[in-house]
Amino acid sequence: MANRKPEQSLSDENGQMVNEGLKKTPEQERPSDKKQAFEHSVVERTILEYLNRTLSGEKLESFISREMNKDCKVAVIIPVYNESASNILRSLSSLSEQEGIDPKSFEIDLVVNNRQAEAEQETEAFLSNQASINLIKFINGESQEVPGGLTDEQIKQIEKIRKSKVVINVIDKSSSDASDQENNVGIARNRAGAEIVDRFMRSSGNTEGVVAITDCDCVFSENYIKSLIESFGNHKINGVSGNLEFEIDPILPNRELIQRAFDIYMGKDHPKGDYSGESDFQLQTEGVLQSGANMAVPARVWAQVGGMPPLAGGEDIQFGENVEKLGGQVAKNYCYTITSLIRISERTGLQGNGRIVKKIKESIDAFVSGRSDKVVIEDREKVGNFFGEVIKAFEERRLTGRLLMDLMARNNFKQNELPETEYNELANEINQELGKIETDRDYRKIERTILERIYPFYPEKDIADRLAEKK
Repeated sequence: MANRKPEQSLSDENGQMVNEGLKKTPEQERPSDKKQAFEHSVVERTILEYLNRTLSGEKLESFISREMNKDCKVAVIIPVYNESASNILRSLSSLSEQEGIDPKSFEIDLVVNNRQAEAEQETEAFLSNQASINLIKFINGESQEVPGGLTDEQIKQIEKIRKSKVVINVIDKSSSDASDQENNVGIARNRAGAEIVDRFMRSSGNTEGVVAITDCDCVFSENYIKSLIESFGNHKINGVSGNLEFEIDPILPNRELIQRAFDIYMGKDHPKGDYSGESDFQLQTEGVLQSGANMAVPARVWAQVGGMPPLAGGEDIQFGENVEKLGGQVAKNYCYTITSLIRISERTGLQGNGRIVKKIKESIDAFVSGRSDKVVIEDREKVGNFFGEVIKAFEERRLTGRLLMDLMARNNFKQNELPETEYNELANEINQELGKIETDRDYRKIERTILERIYPFYPEKDIADRLAEKK
């Protein structure tokens, strides 16, 4: 990085380690002290290696200009791509209403991102991203120019956000002198997470600082930040997620039917907030970190797993699995709730909610218009089983085109006329990419091929009768 060296994160201005003054003589040091010191040094080295790998070469213009407050305990990542002012203010307004904590104890870091080609061509998404950056500058008082198109209600929201004194930063990966050739939500989250880890190390050397991952269109219960601080402060855990609810975009026709169908797809076909019989805080070892709208980990864990995989979709699930492979415990905390706005989008990749809602909407539109007597959703369990068996076959070195076809049939995929040779090519691509070290894998290449040869034939199930029961 120009004029910026991540390896200095753990050092003061004299180049000495931050903890040097706390070192004990060999006579004073107990075996447990030596073990803790060794473990801490291993964590620090892992963090430095990750930061050098991820931030080296980043343009200085893309970094947050102000330092992190030394009292900061939580940094919230929000990726922004072609977002409206209403969605950005929806999240910021909610986060400005946090209760029971000092505003200095957390910061919000928006990573505004697009490809360099979009900046050069000044696409609609790029112009929207530039407007988002200007909006944040206006909120922060860095610009006196009122963004165009703001409603009176949005101006009131901005005033409320300002009065809360919440810290809001922008990581500019949109402008022509800061964007990259490739970009997606996984790349954006990884870039933001790396800078946040670096900020924690520079400000306080806090390897336990919390990196919270969410989306731009979410709202948060008023105890969100306080609950995150307590979750990690009271328990030695590698990650936590809260109660996640979904709100279908209000602008969609047949919204209520889409909402019910999506809830069935997500396995949440029950009254909102019904967690009877479950404790508010549950320690677990797996199955917790599954949604990019709703997860948080310590800085050390973010670095230990190599950050967020560079995927357009499913990056959150892969990240969660990587965290759980570290061993140790993760947790569900039902004390706080995140509500995610679900919109139609295919940018999020294979299993992104936006893509799933698009298919649900198309099926419900056909049902309501009388063109179909079915309402179908993806069979989430069958799709999950299929990809689980594909990964297992790869690990056992037996993944072939014929096996892919057999697994598709076994999991009720739709029949198709694609020849076995095409599935052989796909199996070879999967074997080749997954056989590389993780940092060299091109998941996007695999994803593109799966979208062409497997996604159109995903298994589905008819839920028309279940929708009728809920009327």
